[in-house]
Amino acid sequence: MSIEQELNFIKDQMKKDNDFAWSWHCNIAMPIYDSTNLSKRKCNQIAVNLMRHLFDVDTSENKHYEYKLN
Repeated sequence: MSIEQELNFIKDQMKKDNDFAWSWHCNIAMPIYDSTNLSKRKCNQIAVNLMRHLFDVDTSENKHYEYKLN
């Protein structure tokens, strides 16, 4: 399997499994939080943007995401 195929496989799995995508989101957000003075809200917003950019998945729609825009 090529790297492109592997990446597409991961993207597809994230779109099928919200908990899998959420685990990646958290593993992006927490190291940012741990190594900066940013708020949890900002770190989660950064993780949402990275998940969209890297995996074409919107984790702001996840049931665990606490920072919905009104």
